[in-house]
Amino acid sequence: MKDFLPLLGILLTALFGVITYTIQEHRKQQAALDERRQALYEKLIRDLVDLLIAPTGAERSKLITEIEKGWLFASDEVLHACYDLLDVFDRMYKQVADEHSPSNALFSMVRENQETRNRLAHCLAKIFLAMRADVRRDTKIKAAWARANLKIYDWGALAESARPKKRSSRDQP
Repeated sequence: MKDFLPLLGILLTALFGVITYTIQEHRKQQAALDERRQALYEKLIRDLVDLLIAPTGAERSKLITEIEKGWLFASDEVLHACYDLLDVFDRMYKQVADEHSPSNALFSMVRENQETRNRLAHCLAKIFLAMRADVRRDTKIKAAWARANLKIYDWGALAESARPKKRSSRDQP
């Protein structure tokens, strides 16, 4: 029995080392995934807001492609919420598609129509709440509070400085 005690000590030490290594690797992988999600969510928020003020179809297409990268790391709830917002954008765009400058008309619709602005804010609240739940499982914020408090402000994305500029004859190729 005395002969097996050193061997047992070595085995327990090795087992403890393997368990510690496994836990550390899992934590590193989780931290890397959390960092990717954070970067994705930060970019996703920018892209969703920029989609509202995108001046051209090419720019909107580029932003939608970026938003669709959410399929890689976003939670199911975030993905569903993003597509709800894209559906609202789609319906809004169809209302102004015949305009000479649909991006300006879309921008004006959001600036001037409180119901449209509220609908967008509710979609954004749903997205933010899904992101928060994904990265902070202990969140206590409720959907009703998020909907009531998230607003699209005139001095934010809708500020005159963010408004797509009309192209002058000098800007034309």
